[in-house]
Amino acid sequence: MSGNPRPSSDRPAPDRRVERSRAALLRAFNQLILERGFDALTAADVADAANVARSTFYAHYNSLSELLSVAIGPILAPLAHAAVGDSPGLIAMLDHIWENRVMARSLLAGDNRRPLVQLLASQIEAHMVEAGGACGGKISLWALQVAGGQLTLLELWLCGRLRAPPTEIAEALRIPAALSSVVRSPP
Repeated sequence: MSGNPRPSSDRPAPDRRVERSRAALLRAFNQLILERGFDALTAADVADAANVARSTFYAHYNSLSELLSVAIGPILAPLAHAAVGDSPGLIAMLDHIWENRVMARSLLAGDNRRPLVQLLASQIEAHMVEAGGACGGKISLWALQVAGGQLTLLELWLCGRLRAPPTEIAEALRIPAALSSVVRSPP
């Protein structure tokens, strides 16, 4: 009998090498995006900084956009929920980015902003569709508009150009009720 009993679920334990590679790639990506900006990065840059082969990068991620989604997507998720009027975790997310505002300001500036808007817009679009959005192709444009507005509000707040407590910022980040009703009902 083995000294290492199998976990109670029938899933095998995660491969530690895979976890180490993914963690190294994520760390390298986070560092490089702050140093160079998203548009200046390549998969080879991230792999080199993580001390892994480029093929290892592609074994874990299909693209830099996918890695961005893994790195930043969970942080943006409360904003996407707020776009349809729901906001679980929004205050906690605001507290987190305020505590890390130097990094957050860097991510919201310059070359990094475009991919963040696109990532957030895709999350918002998914939530709008799930909430019953019936506006055809317009929903993508609305999601981009809401994402851009939310990130601009955050940037102004983080730079000190907008002074308000997190509760007021959270209210402002929620999509206006009028727009929400338009998105949810057919034209």
